[in-house]
Amino acid sequence: MNIGIIWTGYVWLTHWTCLAELWNKVSCVDVDQNRIDELKQWIMPIFEPKLSNLVLRNYKEERLEFTTDVEKSINNFEIIFIAVWTPAWIDWHADMKYIKAVANSIWEYISKYTIIVTKSTVPVGTWDMIEEIIRWKIKQRWLDIEFDIASNPEFLKEWTAVDDFFYWDRIVIWCNNKNNKALEKLEELYSPLKETKILKTDLYTAEIIKYWANSFLAMEISFINILSQLCEKVWADITKVSEWLKLDSRIWKKAFLNAWAWFGGSCFPKDVMEFAQTFKDYDIQNELLDSTLDINEKQKESIFNKIEKVVPDLEWKTIWILGLAFKPDTDDIRYSPAVTVIEKLLEKKANIKAFDPEAINNFKSFYPNIEYTNDFYETIENTDCFVIITDWNEFKQPNWEKVEKLVKQKNIIDWRNIYDKNKLEKLWFIYIWIWK
Repeated sequence: MNIGIIWTGYVWLTHWTCLAELWNKVSCVDVDQNRIDELKQWIMPIFEPKLSNLVLRNYKEERLEFTTDVEKSINNFEIIFIAVWTPAWIDWHADMKYIKAVANSIWEYISKYTIIVTKSTVPVGTWDMIEEIIRWKIKQRWLDIEFDIASNPEFLKEWTAVDDFFYWDRIVIWCNNKNNKALEKLEELYSPLKETKILKTDLYTAEIIKYWANSFLAMEISFINILSQLCEKVWADITKVSEWLKLDSRIWKKAFLNAWAWFGGSCFPKDVMEFAQTFKDYDIQNELLDSTLDINEKQKESIFNKIEKVVPDLEWKTIWILGLAFKPDTDDIRYSPAVTVIEKLLEKKANIKAFDPEAINNFKSFYPNIEYTNDFYETIENTDCFVIITDWNEFKQPNWEKVEKLVKQKNIIDWRNIYDKNKLEKLWFIYIWIWK
């Protein structure tokens, strides 16, 4: 099929490349000329395992193209995916300006029957707004053009996005047309993914399901984090509690029940805030989502409090932040725990060293004046405390004899529980992990 794509953000670039891998002709549109130019030179704007080789192959074989020409993509393709970002406002409502901008571009350039699909995470009722904009504007142009609208929410995860695409848990589709033409086209588009279940539903269910999925997973994280606070008080082992909870078949072994810093990234914080606001807009009080966000905020304070516990006077002390991305195998720093920790350390006039295998360049654009290194042992040298924020594999098995010689003070705050507590205490490290 010929597919036009509006935006090339984090997981979206993976989705579009994988559609091209299924032998579709995919045109990716972005208003950022620099990003398009870099993609044409095979310079990846993001780090995602397995993605770069797929992009190169499909670009060379001319199934994948990158352009800033919105008119061409809207005019020439039978399916248009809207995949722009919908960030949260200060009042927690989703910012719909990018969605509206795309809708206005579509009515300006549409010239034949087209299937218009939202991939963006959008509040309930968004498609009503999009359809109204397009239909009203088309009538103003005195054109008789038919189009169908559909919703196909995105469920790829940063870090495992390529594998997720080829082995989806489910694909959710809603289409508005009465003759099933749009639905059949979308089912055909995903038909090579033989083992994936396609769920066909109504519009408002399709719009709400992504918010609910992310909010539920975020609630799991806040649940285990508040439980970790009780474990700390009574000296229980939160890692064992988490492990045994997931053995219950009603809970599932892949539940997000690992006590850690807090949830971050581009989806969970934004989607929980926006979904909580949706409940308020419909006069429904949802204490679960409000508490999920509240616990997440308090968890940020908890990390910093533990740093101050081992280094009471932080002024001019050197603190090493190990991990800047919100999770491993990505360079995404949006809502990263490292941001909050570094902000508080700067307020206390601490010296900061930072290391991350992929996210340093993104972090530098916001914090150019802290010290960055590209080597684990170089970063750790002469530090008073080091703090594990992201559980990259590169951090998990250091040479502890070498570490002992390099650090100024043997203080470790491990907010991902990646080290062996007994081993480090035998080496006379002060080791603070998630429950202690």
